[in-house]
Amino acid sequence: MRSVNAELRDRAIRHAVLLERLKAHEAAEVAAFLARDVMPDVLGRLSNALRRGLMSEGRLAELAQSLLQTLRVGLRAAGDFAQSNLVKVAITESEWQRAVVKQSIPMLDVALREPAANVIATIARSRPLEGKVLGEWFQDVAVGTARKITRDVKVGLASGDPIDDIVRRIKGSPSVFESAFGGEGTLQQANRACRSVVRTAVSQVTSDAREETFKANTDVIGSIQIVATLDMRTTDICRAQDGKVYPVNSGPRPPFHFGCRTVTVPVTKSWKELGLSLKGKTEAPRSAQRASMDGEVAATVTYPEWLRGQPASVQDEVLGRTRADLFRSGRVSIDRFVDSQGRRLSLKALRRREGL
Repeated sequence: MRSVNAELRDRAIRHAVLLERLKAHEAAEVAAFLARDVMPDVLGRLSNALRRGLMSEGRLAELAQSLLQTLRVGLRAAGDFAQSNLVKVAITESEWQRAVVKQSIPMLDVALREPAANVIATIARSRPLEGKVLGEWFQDVAVGTARKITRDVKVGLASGDPIDDIVRRIKGSPSVFESAFGGEGTLQQANRACRSVVRTAVSQVTSDAREETFKANTDVIGSIQIVATLDMRTTDICRAQDGKVYPVNSGPRPPFHFGCRTVTVPVTKSWKELGLSLKGKTEAPRSAQRASMDGEVAATVTYPEWLRGQPASVQDEVLGRTRADLFRSGRVSIDRFVDSQGRRLSLKALRRREGL
Protein backbone atom coordinates (compact mmCIF):
# COMPACT_ATOMS: atom_id res chain seq x y z
CA MET A 1 0.00 0.00 0.00
CA ARG A 2 1.08 3.56 -0.60
CA SER A 3 2.61 5.84 2.04
CA VAL A 4 -0.09 8.07 3.50
CA ASN A 5 2.11 11.15 3.42
CA ALA A 6 3.18 10.46 -0.16
CA GLU A 7 -0.49 10.24 -1.10
CA LEU A 8 -1.31 13.48 0.73
CA ARG A 9 1.59 15.28 -0.90
CA ASP A 10 0.68 14.01 -4.34
CA ARG A 11 -2.94 15.03 -4.02
CA ALA A 12 -2.03 18.42 -2.55
CA ILE A 13 0.23 19.22 -5.49
CA ARG A 14 -2.44 18.19 -7.98
CA HIS A 15 -4.89 20.32 -6.00
CA ALA A 16 -2.50 23.29 -6.21
CA VAL A 17 -2.79 23.19 -10.00
CA LEU A 18 -6.55 23.50 -9.68
CA LEU A 19 -6.11 26.36 -7.21
CA GLU A 20 -4.14 28.27 -9.84
CA ARG A 21 -7.07 27.87 -12.22
CA LEU A 22 -9.42 29.01 -9.47
CA LYS A 23 -7.30 32.12 -8.88
CA ALA A 24 -7.49 32.96 -12.56
CA HIS A 25 -11.27 32.43 -12.53
CA GLU A 26 -11.87 34.63 -9.48
CA ALA A 27 -9.62 37.35 -10.89
CA ALA A 28 -11.49 37.22 -14.19
CA GLU A 29 -14.83 37.48 -12.36
CA VAL A 30 -13.73 40.68 -10.64
CA ALA A 31 -12.31 42.05 -13.89
CA ALA A 32 -15.66 41.42 -15.58
CA PHE A 33 -17.45 43.16 -12.70
CA LEU A 34 -15.21 46.22 -13.09
CA ALA A 35 -15.63 46.30 -16.86
CA ARG A 36 -19.40 46.00 -16.58
CA ASP A 37 -20.35 48.01 -13.49
CA VAL A 38 -17.53 50.44 -12.67
CA MET A 39 -15.31 51.54 -15.54
CA PRO A 40 -18.09 52.67 -17.95
CA ASP A 41 -19.35 55.09 -15.27
CA VAL A 42 -15.84 56.44 -14.74
CA LEU A 43 -15.30 56.95 -18.48
CA GLY A 44 -18.74 58.54 -18.89
CA ARG A 45 -18.11 61.10 -16.15
CA LEU A 46 -14.66 61.84 -17.53
CA SER A 47 -15.84 62.28 -21.13
CA ASN A 48 -18.81 64.47 -20.16
CA ALA A 49 -16.66 66.73 -18.00
CA LEU A 50 -14.06 67.20 -20.74
CA ARG A 51 -16.68 68.01 -23.38
CA ARG A 52 -18.28 70.78 -21.28
CA GLY A 53 -15.62 73.23 -22.38
CA LEU A 54 -12.63 74.91 -20.81
CA MET A 55 -11.25 72.89 -17.88
CA SER A 56 -10.36 75.41 -15.18
CA GLU A 57 -8.44 74.48 -12.04
CA GLY A 58 -11.72 74.49 -10.11
CA ARG A 59 -13.49 72.23 -12.60
CA LEU A 60 -10.49 69.91 -12.68
CA ALA A 61 -10.61 69.65 -8.89
CA GLU A 62 -14.34 68.87 -9.07
CA LEU A 63 -13.68 66.19 -11.70
CA ALA A 64 -10.94 64.64 -9.57
CA GLN A 65 -13.26 64.47 -6.57
CA SER A 66 -16.11 63.05 -8.64
CA LEU A 67 -13.89 60.35 -10.14
CA LEU A 68 -12.50 59.45 -6.74
CA GLN A 69 -15.98 59.06 -5.28
CA THR A 70 -17.13 56.98 -8.25
CA LEU A 71 -14.08 54.73 -8.02
CA ARG A 72 -14.41 54.36 -4.24
CA VAL A 73 -18.04 53.27 -4.51
CA GLY A 74 -17.39 51.00 -7.49
CA LEU A 75 -14.33 49.31 -6.06
CA ARG A 76 -16.05 48.88 -2.70
CA ALA A 77 -18.78 46.97 -4.52
CA ALA A 78 -16.17 44.97 -6.45
CA GLY A 79 -14.37 44.17 -3.20
CA ASP A 80 -17.61 42.99 -1.59
CA PHE A 81 -18.28 40.81 -4.64
CA ALA A 82 -14.80 39.28 -4.45
CA GLN A 83 -15.05 38.83 -0.68
CA SER A 84 -18.30 36.85 -0.90
CA ASN A 85 -16.62 34.47 -3.32
CA LEU A 86 -13.54 34.18 -1.10
CA VAL A 87 -15.65 33.04 1.85
CA LYS A 88 -17.06 30.22 -0.28
CA VAL A 89 -13.56 29.32 -1.48
CA ALA A 90 -12.24 29.15 2.09
CA ILE A 91 -15.07 26.92 3.33
CA THR A 92 -14.70 24.61 0.34
CA GLU A 93 -10.93 24.38 0.87
CA SER A 94 -11.41 23.38 4.51
CA GLU A 95 -13.90 20.70 3.51
CA TRP A 96 -11.54 19.38 0.84
CA GLN A 97 -8.58 19.18 3.23
CA ARG A 98 -10.54 17.20 5.78
CA ALA A 99 -11.94 14.88 3.13
CA VAL A 100 -8.57 14.16 1.50
CA VAL A 101 -6.91 13.30 4.83
CA LYS A 102 -9.79 10.97 5.64
CA GLN A 103 -9.63 9.31 2.22
CA SER A 104 -5.87 8.85 2.48
CA ILE A 105 -6.09 6.91 5.74
CA PRO A 106 -9.22 4.74 5.37
CA MET A 107 -7.69 2.12 7.65
CA LEU A 108 -7.78 4.61 10.53
CA ASP A 109 -11.20 4.82 12.12
CA VAL A 110 -11.15 8.40 13.31
CA ALA A 111 -13.63 11.24 12.95
CA LEU A 112 -11.67 14.16 11.57
CA ARG A 113 -12.94 17.47 12.86
CA GLU A 114 -13.93 20.29 10.54
CA PRO A 115 -13.59 23.90 11.73
CA ALA A 116 -16.92 25.68 12.04
CA ALA A 117 -17.95 27.37 8.79
CA ASN A 118 -18.53 30.67 10.59
CA VAL A 119 -14.95 30.59 11.95
CA ILE A 120 -13.53 30.01 8.46
CA ALA A 121 -15.78 32.74 7.04
CA THR A 122 -14.67 35.24 9.70
CA ILE A 123 -11.01 34.51 8.98
CA ALA A 124 -11.59 34.89 5.24
CA ARG A 125 -13.18 38.30 5.79
CA SER A 126 -10.83 39.72 8.40
CA ARG A 127 -7.35 38.20 7.97
CA PRO A 128 -5.01 40.90 6.59
CA LEU A 129 -3.18 40.41 3.32
CA GLU A 130 0.26 41.94 3.82
CA GLY A 131 -1.15 44.27 6.45
CA LYS A 132 -4.45 45.21 4.78
CA VAL A 133 -7.78 43.48 4.33
CA LEU A 134 -9.16 43.06 0.81
CA GLY A 135 -11.39 46.14 0.94
CA GLU A 136 -8.46 48.37 1.94
CA TRP A 137 -6.42 47.14 -1.01
CA PHE A 138 -9.29 47.95 -3.37
CA GLN A 139 -9.65 51.43 -1.86
CA ASP A 140 -5.93 52.00 -2.41
CA VAL A 141 -6.47 51.14 -6.08
CA ALA A 142 -9.37 53.64 -6.20
CA VAL A 143 -7.26 56.47 -4.77
CA GLY A 144 -4.27 55.70 -6.98
CA THR A 145 -6.40 55.42 -10.11
CA ALA A 146 -8.21 58.73 -9.49
CA ARG A 147 -4.84 60.42 -9.00
CA LYS A 148 -3.44 58.94 -12.22
CA ILE A 149 -6.51 59.93 -14.26
CA THR A 150 -6.26 63.51 -13.00
CA ARG A 151 -2.59 63.59 -13.95
CA ASP A 152 -3.35 62.13 -17.41
CA VAL A 153 -6.00 64.81 -17.98
CA LYS A 154 -3.62 67.61 -16.96
CA VAL A 155 -0.87 66.33 -19.24
CA GLY A 156 -3.27 65.85 -22.15
CA LEU A 157 -4.81 69.30 -21.85
CA ALA A 158 -1.41 70.94 -21.49
CA SER A 159 -0.27 69.17 -24.65
CA GLY A 160 -3.37 70.22 -26.55
CA ASP A 161 -4.44 66.63 -27.18
CA PRO A 162 -7.95 65.97 -28.54
CA ILE A 163 -10.48 64.86 -25.92
CA ASP A 164 -10.96 61.49 -27.60
CA ASP A 165 -7.21 60.83 -27.41
CA ILE A 166 -7.12 61.68 -23.69
CA VAL A 167 -10.05 59.37 -22.95
CA ARG A 168 -8.59 56.61 -25.12
CA ARG A 169 -5.23 56.87 -23.35
CA ILE A 170 -6.90 56.56 -19.95
CA LYS A 171 -9.11 53.70 -21.10
CA GLY A 172 -6.20 51.88 -22.76
CA SER A 173 -5.88 49.85 -25.90
CA PRO A 174 -8.22 46.87 -26.39
CA SER A 175 -5.37 45.07 -28.14
CA VAL A 176 -3.39 42.71 -25.93
CA PHE A 177 -0.40 43.18 -28.24
CA GLU A 178 -0.50 46.98 -27.98
CA SER A 179 -0.99 46.81 -24.19
CA ALA A 180 2.14 44.68 -23.90
CA PHE A 181 4.12 47.44 -25.64
CA GLY A 182 3.00 50.52 -23.77
CA GLY A 183 -0.66 50.69 -24.72
CA GLU A 184 -1.98 49.85 -21.27
CA GLY A 185 -4.23 52.62 -19.98
CA THR A 186 -4.78 53.82 -16.43
CA LEU A 187 -8.03 51.86 -16.09
CA GLN A 188 -6.34 48.72 -17.40
CA GLN A 189 -3.63 49.17 -14.79
CA ALA A 190 -6.33 49.39 -12.12
CA ASN A 191 -7.92 46.24 -13.48
CA ARG A 192 -4.57 44.42 -13.36
CA ALA A 193 -3.92 45.58 -9.81
CA CYS A 194 -7.31 44.27 -8.65
CA ARG A 195 -6.71 40.94 -10.38
CA SER A 196 -3.36 40.60 -8.60
CA VAL A 197 -4.95 41.35 -5.23
CA VAL A 198 -7.70 38.79 -5.81
CA ARG A 199 -5.28 36.05 -6.88
CA THR A 200 -3.18 36.61 -3.76
CA ALA A 201 -6.30 36.78 -1.58
CA VAL A 202 -7.31 33.32 -2.84
CA SER A 203 -3.86 32.07 -1.78
CA GLN A 204 -4.33 33.69 1.63
CA VAL A 205 -7.80 32.34 2.40
CA THR A 206 -7.03 28.82 1.20
CA SER A 207 -3.84 28.78 3.26
CA ASP A 208 -5.77 30.00 6.31
CA ALA A 209 -8.49 27.40 5.75
CA ARG A 210 -5.91 24.63 5.53
CA GLU A 211 -4.23 25.82 8.70
CA GLU A 212 -7.46 25.90 10.67
CA THR A 213 -8.28 22.38 9.48
CA PHE A 214 -4.83 21.13 10.49
CA LYS A 215 -5.16 22.78 13.92
CA ALA A 216 -8.50 21.07 14.46
CA ASN A 217 -6.91 17.66 13.84
CA THR A 218 -3.55 17.74 15.60
CA ASP A 219 -4.25 14.29 17.02
CA VAL A 220 -3.67 12.99 13.47
CA ILE A 221 -1.64 15.73 11.76
CA GLY A 222 1.77 16.26 13.30
CA SER A 223 3.27 18.96 11.10
CA ILE A 224 3.05 20.74 7.74
CA GLN A 225 5.46 20.94 4.83
CA ILE A 226 6.05 23.88 2.52
CA VAL A 227 5.85 22.94 -1.16
CA ALA A 228 6.88 25.43 -3.85
CA THR A 229 6.18 25.09 -7.57
CA LEU A 230 9.38 24.25 -9.44
CA ASP A 231 9.90 26.65 -12.31
CA MET A 232 11.79 29.81 -13.17
CA ARG A 233 9.09 32.09 -11.71
CA THR A 234 9.65 30.75 -8.20
CA THR A 235 10.83 33.59 -5.95
CA ASP A 236 13.80 33.57 -3.60
CA ILE A 237 11.72 33.22 -0.46
CA CYS A 238 9.70 30.32 -1.88
CA ARG A 239 12.88 28.55 -3.00
CA ALA A 240 14.32 29.00 0.49
CA GLN A 241 11.17 27.62 2.18
CA ASP A 242 10.55 24.73 -0.22
CA GLY A 243 10.55 21.35 1.52
CA LYS A 244 10.83 22.75 5.05
CA VAL A 245 8.64 21.22 7.76
CA TYR A 246 7.07 23.16 10.64
CA PRO A 247 4.78 22.35 13.57
CA VAL A 248 1.08 22.90 12.90
CA ASN A 249 0.84 25.86 15.27
CA SER A 250 4.00 27.74 14.30
CA GLY A 251 6.29 28.72 11.48
CA PRO A 252 5.83 30.80 8.31
CA ARG A 253 2.94 30.12 5.96
CA PRO A 254 2.23 31.14 2.36
CA PRO A 255 1.44 33.36 0.62
CA PHE A 256 4.91 34.80 1.06
CA HIS A 257 4.36 37.54 -1.55
CA PHE A 258 1.85 38.76 -4.13
CA GLY A 259 1.18 36.08 -6.73
CA CYS A 260 2.57 33.34 -4.46
CA ARG A 261 1.88 29.78 -5.65
CA THR A 262 3.45 27.94 -2.72
CA VAL A 263 1.17 25.67 -0.68
CA THR A 264 1.24 23.69 2.56
CA VAL A 265 0.84 19.92 2.82
CA PRO A 266 -0.21 18.04 5.98
CA VAL A 267 2.17 15.47 7.40
CA THR A 268 0.43 12.82 9.49
CA LYS A 269 1.87 11.37 12.63
CA SER A 270 3.50 7.95 12.45
CA TRP A 271 1.48 4.84 13.20
CA LYS A 272 3.47 4.55 16.42
CA GLU A 273 2.58 8.11 17.42
CA LEU A 274 -1.06 7.29 16.68
CA GLY A 275 -0.79 4.24 18.91
CA LEU A 276 -1.17 1.76 16.06
CA SER A 277 0.96 -1.08 14.73
CA LEU A 278 0.70 -2.02 11.07
CA LYS A 279 3.79 -4.21 10.89
CA GLY A 280 3.75 -6.31 7.77
CA LYS A 281 1.03 -4.17 6.17
CA THR A 282 3.12 -1.38 4.72
CA GLU A 283 5.75 -1.18 2.02
CA ALA A 284 8.13 1.46 0.69
CA PRO A 285 6.22 4.46 -0.61
CA ARG A 286 6.13 5.00 -4.32
CA SER A 287 7.52 8.32 -5.59
CA ALA A 288 5.04 11.17 -5.68
CA GLN A 289 5.35 13.87 -8.33
CA ARG A 290 6.30 17.53 -8.13
CA ALA A 291 5.12 20.37 -10.34
CA SER A 292 8.14 21.04 -12.57
CA MET A 293 8.90 22.79 -15.81
CA ASP A 294 10.95 19.91 -17.18
CA GLY A 295 8.84 16.88 -16.35
CA GLU A 296 8.34 14.65 -13.39
CA VAL A 297 10.49 15.17 -10.31
CA ALA A 298 10.52 12.83 -7.32
CA ALA A 299 8.74 14.18 -4.26
CA THR A 300 11.91 13.91 -2.20
CA VAL A 301 13.67 16.43 -4.46
CA THR A 302 13.77 19.94 -3.00
CA TYR A 303 14.09 23.11 -5.05
CA PRO A 304 17.89 23.37 -4.58
CA GLU A 305 18.29 19.72 -5.66
CA TRP A 306 16.10 20.31 -8.69
CA LEU A 307 17.91 23.52 -9.63
CA ARG A 308 21.31 21.86 -9.29
CA GLY A 309 20.27 19.37 -11.96
CA GLN A 310 19.33 22.11 -14.43
CA PRO A 311 21.65 23.53 -17.13
CA ALA A 312 23.82 26.49 -16.17
CA SER A 313 21.72 28.74 -18.42
CA VAL A 314 18.62 27.94 -16.38
CA GLN A 315 20.46 28.48 -13.10
CA ASP A 316 21.72 31.85 -14.37
CA GLU A 317 18.23 32.93 -15.38
CA VAL A 318 16.71 31.86 -12.06
CA LEU A 319 19.37 33.27 -9.72
CA GLY A 320 21.35 35.74 -11.77
CA ARG A 321 24.88 34.97 -13.01
CA THR A 322 26.80 35.90 -9.84
CA ARG A 323 24.46 34.10 -7.44
CA ALA A 324 24.35 31.10 -9.77
CA ASP A 325 28.15 30.91 -9.74
CA LEU A 326 28.11 30.95 -5.93
CA PHE A 327 25.42 28.27 -5.93
CA ARG A 328 27.26 26.03 -8.41
CA SER A 329 30.52 26.33 -6.51
CA GLY A 330 28.83 25.24 -3.29
CA ARG A 331 30.07 28.35 -1.49
CA VAL A 332 26.54 29.60 -0.69
CA SER A 333 23.41 27.49 -0.22
CA ILE A 334 20.23 28.73 -1.87
CA ASP A 335 18.48 29.58 1.41
CA ARG A 336 21.28 32.05 2.23
CA PHE A 337 20.25 34.38 -0.60
CA VAL A 338 17.47 35.83 1.59
CA ASP A 339 17.46 37.43 5.03
CA SER A 340 15.50 36.27 8.08
CA GLN A 341 12.40 38.05 6.75
CA GLY A 342 12.60 36.31 3.37
CA ARG A 343 13.80 39.42 1.52
CA ARG A 344 16.38 38.98 -1.23
CA LEU A 345 19.81 40.18 -0.13
CA SER A 346 21.81 42.49 -2.34
CA LEU A 347 25.08 41.03 -3.61
CA LYS A 348 26.97 43.44 -1.34
CA ALA A 349 25.02 42.33 1.73
CA LEU A 350 25.33 38.67 0.71
CA ARG A 351 29.13 38.92 0.34
CA ARG A 352 29.42 40.70 3.69
CA ARG A 353 27.28 38.13 5.52
CA GLU A 354 29.06 35.16 3.94
CA GLY A 355 32.54 36.65 4.35
CA LEU A 356 33.22 36.49 0.62
